[in-house]
Amino acid sequence: MYKKIFDKKTGRISRGQNGSALIMGLVSVLVLGIISTSYVTGIVTEQRNTLRTETTLSALTVAEAGAEYGIWEVLYGGTDFAESDGWQTSGSNKIFNAAFKTADDVSQGEYDITYSTVDNNIILTTVGYVPSKADPFARSTVQVKLTPYQIFNQAVFGVDSINLKSNALVDSYNSVDGDYSETVSSNGDVVVNSIEQDAIELGSNVEVQGDIYAGAGGDPETVIKDNGATISGTEKVLTAGCTLPVVPIPAALANPEESLTVKKTDSLPISGELSYIDVTVKGTLTITGDTTIYVENNFSVQANATLVIAPGAHVEIIVGKSLDLMANSIITIDSEDPADFGVYGLNTCTDIKVNSNSKFYGTIYGPQADFSLNGNSEVFGAVAAKTVTMGSQSALHYDESLMDEDRSPSFGYEIANWQTK
Repeated sequence: MYKKIFDKKTGRISRGQNGSALIMGLVSVLVLGIISTSYVTGIVTEQRNTLRTETTLSALTVAEAGAEYGIWEVLYGGTDFAESDGWQTSGSNKIFNAAFKTADDVSQGEYDITYSTVDNNIILTTVGYVPSKADPFARSTVQVKLTPYQIFNQAVFGVDSINLKSNALVDSYNSVDGDYSETVSSNGDVVVNSIEQDAIELGSNVEVQGDIYAGAGGDPETVIKDNGATISGTEKVLTAGCTLPVVPIPAALANPEESLTVKKTDSLPISGELSYIDVTVKGTLTITGDTTIYVENNFSVQANATLVIAPGAHVEIIVGKSLDLMANSIITIDSEDPADFGVYGLNTCTDIKVNSNSKFYGTIYGPQADFSLNGNSEVFGAVAAKTVTMGSQSALHYDESLMDEDRSPSFGYEIANWQTK
């Protein structure tokens, strides 16, 4: 309020302004206080939001780490999800919990992995918690869908390199719809996983009835060396890198105790699983049943010898070191169906040769093998190997029906979908 003051000169009483100044001062302080409080509150809120964002991103990192571990378990851990490794069973699902730590053993959070299956697919659902599951400040979820890896989705697949020598031919047909002459087509794709210079080399007069793919991130002009080939399709780039899954050894066939040598005529009429240290065919070997043969070391069909896959038989040969179908050997697949005969190399198998002068109906898969097809030889089916070499005048006719999961084996899984929730 105003203060009354007596003026001696005028004899009047006037009002002073001290009260007004005080009130104005108080108002100013109040306004500044409100502004300061709002400013501080804004800073605190911003800091909290920043912390929450950073923590949520940390939780996402933890969840992704858990997803990557789950994928590793599926691809390389044998999908046994053993309790000794920390997995627990919950109904039809498997559950795993672990802390995510730095190299200095400092915990960055915690994750749960739930493994489930839908049809033939695997679903991994991972939840990341920061700082812990018991007291989470933030959480993030990653869900990954893995589907069976179909290994013969193209005519020729090379991990490191592909060399098609002069006059070699790659094309396609469909054995379900008819024989080669009736269904010949142009889906004989040639694919390399590498981005190195000249990873694919095409000799003069090579004919590729299909597309040619360089590895993901590669430049087709660098990866593909064209010395005068004819390509019906286009040069493309893989959208993602591809790793050929490991071939598993059937548990019942491990540690064979004997070898098999066929000098004249022999047959394997019994369906089932057989294992040998080595198999050497010098005469005629006929396989009449649905048979899986595991060969620890080497499988060879020597010159002028014959391997017969009888009508109605389905044969898979799993090789530990090498397979050699020598020059002038005869490979007879009576059904002429590539789905009836498959050669599969373990990661220890480094050499697969098809030098037979006869028509070979079947599939060849060797993630660590160098595959070679002799000049004048002919394959009806598909090939996937570390390196692929097709000799002059050789031919590979891709059977498109192998893209059907019911007609082609699958090893391992590939990521079909990765979703953050």
